[in-house]
Amino acid sequence: MYSAEITLLQTILYLPLVVSILIFLFGKMFSGKTKWVATFVVVIELVLTLYLWIIQFLDGNGQMMTNDPITWFSVQGKFLVTYQVGVDGLSMPLLVLSMIVFLASVLSSFYIKDREELYYGLFLMLVTGVVGTFVTLDLFVFYIFWEVTLVPMFFIIAIWGGPNK
Repeated sequence: MYSAEITLLQTILYLPLVVSILIFLFGKMFSGKTKWVATFVVVIELVLTLYLWIIQFLDGNGQMMTNDPITWFSVQGKFLVTYQVGVDGLSMPLLVLSMIVFLASVLSSFYIKDREELYYGLFLMLVTGVVGTFVTLDLFVFYIFWEVTLVPMFFIIAIWGGPNK
């Protein structure tokens, strides 16, 4: 177990969610600046992800970096749901690629002026969902993160999707 790397991975996973909640709560106070906050968070995510990738190949030779499983619940010892995140040589490039795509997406959405706080809050929630689907090691938790990606995508497409949404 790599405790510092897993803490970094947890930061990559939950930083956009925390900022998203802050945007939902206090976004009206900083109207017009939420796009810069979202851009800053995505840049930080990309830098941290690249740093984690470098650490993985320098220290671990591309092996799985994971935390010890934390049991959420178990049903008679047969159905076990654990919270365990990690990255390996397959999920790490996908995580880096998704951060690059999110950076391009947030930069190309600067034209949005209508309900800007809602858009960028949902956008950062989407980042959390996508990162969660790439780093979770439990099928049940994967399903939760997958569903987290669907909710913001529905609203982003429904509200800002254009005439052919």
